Amino acid sequence: MSLHGTTPNVDVCPQGDATGKDSSSMEPDSGTAAVETPSNKAKRLRIVAQGRRATENSVLSELTSTLPLDPSVVEKQDKSSMLRLAITYMRLRHALDSGE
Repeated sequence: MSLHGTTPNVDVCPQGDATGKDSSSMEPDSGTAAVETPSNKAKRLRIVAQGRRATENSVLSELTSTLPLDPSVVEKQDKSSMLRLAITYMRLRHALDSGE
């Protein structure tokens, strides 16, 4: 059984930091070329990863809020378990809606 054919309307964040700027290009403030030090690169990557995790957590929270589950069950599950529950629920709804 497949759920292909319908695609939910999901916002996808472009590559970049929390401000939406593309972090892959280094634009210098003056006419000189910018050189990224290892510590600056590590900081930038940490910030980008934090933004990505925040987005993932927000989307996962939105997804789990649509599931017909008791909130006490939801808060005890890890992310992969919640994704499995969401997939199982969508497959069940699809089977019930199509009369299989």
